[in-house]
Amino acid sequence: MSAVERAAKSASVSYNAVLQPRQLAQAIATGTPPAGFEPHANATLEDPTIQLLSEMVEELHAGSHVERTVLWSNLRKMAGLLGSRRVFRGSHEASPGKRSA
Repeated sequence: MSAVERAAKSASVSYNAVLQPRQLAQAIATGTPPAGFEPHANATLEDPTIQLLSEMVEELHAGSHVERTVLWSNLRKMAGLLGSRRVFRGSHEASPGKRSA
């Protein structure tokens, strides 16, 4: 199972509707959460380990040739749009009291 598939499956556990891997991949590629799946997208940002997030970025970069920096920027954009508790910084430095990716 790919990293995107694992993340989409994990994000859907608490919800009736299932976030499809292609929807998650598109969201990360564009920085826009799929309509109606905002809670799923937020769970995808907040719950996984940094390792899984990194694996998703690598997988999407390899499959689409979108630059890694663009994909990380899109994750940060979605985090801001969704009010994520996880702080995505370009330097990956942690803020006191906050989770960082």
